[in-house]
Amino acid sequence: MLEGVWLKTGKPVYKELCLFWSKVFAVAFGMGVVSGVVMAYEFGTNWGGFSSFAGPITGPLLTYEVMTAFFLEVGFLGIMLLASNSWMQTPQGFRIEGDHVVPVDWFAIVFNPSFPYRLAHMAIAAFIVAALVVAATGAWHLLKGRRDPAIKKSFSMALWLLLALTPIQVVVGDAHGLNTCEHQPAKIAAIEGIWDTEKGGTALNLFGIPDMERKRPSTPCRFPISAA
Repeated sequence: MLEGVWLKTGKPVYKELCLFWSKVFAVAFGMGVVSGVVMAYEFGTNWGGFSSFAGPITGPLLTYEVMTAFFLEVGFLGIMLLASNSWMQTPQGFRIEGDHVVPVDWFAIVFNPSFPYRLAHMAIAAFIVAALVVAATGAWHLLKGRRDPAIKKSFSMALWLLLALTPIQVVVGDAHGLNTCEHQPAKIAAIEGIWDTEKGGTALNLFGIPDMERKRPSTPCRFPISAA
């Protein structure tokens, strides 16, 4: 974005910011490549049984990432792992033959019910984290007394991005939670610390410390609400 704005406006402040943050991006990319290789191997080392069972689906998803250009490797690995993780949460487009799953519909596999919500939630979170890093860097320089245009522009752009994305993330996160409640109600119950099935809806748990022995929140703060 900075390079595009610089090419359009010709203002040197955007060129200066582009050159500065490209160095930070290069370091982050290098760390991503190293960690990405480890993540790919973890499928076989940590979840060998599952990989043997679901290899026909998880294998091609990772192979697709490997076949892409190297400079897209980190990004595509994240997308493919996100698709694989979403499929493990809300599996679709497959059938079981013997002790393996067999893909039937790759479109349904990749775009399973939870994938759009997870993709939007994680993409927005990545931009928010990046904006916080940029804002923190700008704030640090401002506290040190630097008031040059590049610092102020960097700080301003980061704050505007946070102002726009933070409320959107709240809405997307809520939609993701509702989607999880629809497809994985047991997961939501575990998150809420609800051990017993309740009829007519459950209470809104604002705070609670799960008591594993008694199987209930030991210090609950609950407000009865309907299922709707």
